[in-house]
Amino acid sequence: MWYIIFPAIYISKHKPTNLKKPYSDKIKLKIGSKLLNISTSTIQFISTDKPYSIVHANGKKILDNKSLKEFETELDPTIFLRVHRSSIINAAYVKELKSRNNGDYDATLKNGQIIRLSRHFRNNWKQLIQ
Repeated sequence: MWYIIFPAIYISKHKPTNLKKPYSDKIKLKIGSKLLNISTSTIQFISTDKPYSIVHANGKKILDNKSLKEFETELDPTIFLRVHRSSIINAAYVKELKSRNNGDYDATLKNGQIIRLSRHFRNNWKQLIQ
């Protein structure tokens, strides 16, 4: 009887209440010796220029030393989609998609910027086509 009751009590007290990771609406970027808070809704896309990442927000380019993998874990994956090995886009800024007839697509953002979508990341950006 003890082997049933105590584990049940332990599990009920130590059960994680929220399994979903809450994503912040702001992200911290380091510019020189300053830390800057940027609203994630203003980020259009993030590209890489090794060893740095370039965050394109509000018409500005901000260099940061985080990898795209780190940005993927910080940003909401339903909004920010990894579409290429060198870019993450904000789905809210996508205006149109155009096929390259080889499985790849080009996404045109609302500001006119064209981002290449790789077929290797199709599972990540398939929702943009629907």
